[in-house]
Amino acid sequence: MTDTRGQYGLKIGDKFALYASYKSFAVLEDEAIDSIQLTPLKRFSPPISLYFPPEQEEEITQILSDYLPLEERNHDPIDRLMKRMHF
Repeated sequence: MTDTRGQYGLKIGDKFALYASYKSFAVLEDEAIDSIQLTPLKRFSPPISLYFPPEQEEEITQILSDYLPLEERNHDPIDRLMKRMHF
């Protein structure tokens, strides 16, 4: 999708996230539902997590890989701890 200036990105709710603001993406596997995490270029910006139906994973990763590199990554230690605590 493009914005009014012709820049490529994702529409998330009513906001537009430019692909140029992110350095990579990763598919994170979870027991309940998988997600895609976009890693921002800015050091203190939070990553964005996108949840999707399992049957759309291949299509979504193909589109994102046209603009961003796919990176192998696991959940960070805090996410794993919160999951164990069922938080």
